[in-house]
Amino acid sequence: MSILPRTFAAAAFTTGVTLWLSQVGEARAEPVPDAIRAMIVAAARSDDPTVFAAVIAVAKQAAPSSAEEIEALSREVPKDVAAIVRAEAGDLTTAPDIILVAPLPSKRSPWKGAAELGGSRATGDTDTLGVYGSLGLTRTGPTWTHRINGRFDYQDTNGVRSVERYGAGYEPQVRLNERLYSFGVAQYEHDRFLGYQDRVTVGVGFGVNPVDRPDFKLSLDAGPAFRRTDYIAQNRQSTIAGRGSLNARWLPSERITVSQDGAVYLETGQTTAKSTTAVETLLFGPLKARFSYNLQFERDRRLSRENLNTTTRASLLYSF
Repeated sequence: MSILPRTFAAAAFTTGVTLWLSQVGEARAEPVPDAIRAMIVAAARSDDPTVFAAVIAVAKQAAPSSAEEIEALSREVPKDVAAIVRAEAGDLTTAPDIILVAPLPSKRSPWKGAAELGGSRATGDTDTLGVYGSLGLTRTGPTWTHRINGRFDYQDTNGVRSVERYGAGYEPQVRLNERLYSFGVAQYEHDRFLGYQDRVTVGVGFGVNPVDRPDFKLSLDAGPAFRRTDYIAQNRQSTIAGRGSLNARWLPSERITVSQDGAVYLETGQTTAKSTTAVETLLFGPLKARFSYNLQFERDRRLSRENLNTTTRASLLYSF
C-alpha cells in the first residue's frame, strides 16, 4: 500500500473519532434547566455575593451534567442583570444587546406566602415526637388586603397524644386612608387539651397603622366578635367578645426580621390571649430559619380554670 492511501485512511479515522467524541460530549452536556436559570438570575438580582455563590453551588449539585454551562452563566448573568438595573434607572446606554437567558417575568402573582415546617424527636426515658407546620397567604392591592392562614401542631409522648392543635383563618382588610383601615376576621380552632373540640370566631373592627416605615411597621386594631365554642366537658356556648390585636415587624438588617403578633379576647367570665414572638434569618434564596416563642392563655372564671401553654420552636420557613 502506498503512503498516500495510508495517510488518507489515518486522517479519515482521526476525523471520525473526533466527530464521535464531539457528539458524545454534546450528548453528555445538557442545557441548564429553566428553573435553575431563573434561580441564578434571581440570585444575581439580589446583589448579595454570598447568596449568589450558594445558589451557584446548589445549581451545580442539582444539575451536574450542566456544570460548565452553569459556571458560564455565573460569569455572564451578573453583568446582564447589572446593565438591566441601570437601564431601569434610566441609563439606557448600558442596556445589554442580548436578552437574559432567564428574564424575570413581567407579571407576578398577586399572592405571596410562606410555609413553615418543624419537628422534634426525643428518645430515652421519654419518647417524644412532635410535628408543627403552618401556611400563610397574603394578597395586597391598592385598597384591599386578604390574608389566609392555616396551622397544625401535634405531639406524642410515650405513645400518648399530648398536643393536638390546629386551625385556619381568613382576614380581609380595606384601607380607608394612609393610616386607618377596617377589617373582618373569621377563624376556626381545635385544641382538645385546652378543653374545646371546636371554636368558631367571626368579628369586625377598625385598625390604625401608627408606624409604617420600610424597616418597621406597627398596626393596632379592635372590635367586637362573636364566638361559638363546643367544649369537651360542657355544652356548646355562644358569646359576644371584645377583640384587640397588635402586629409589629422590624427589619434590623436585610437578612433578619423580628415580629410580634398578639391577640386577646375578652368575654363574660372568660379571657383568651395568644402571642407569637419570632426571629427570622435568611439562609439563601427563599429559605429562612425561624425561631419563635408562642404563648396561649385561657382563663374561665366559671370553672375556676386557668391554662397557660408556651412553646419554643426552631423551624424552616420557605417564602414564595
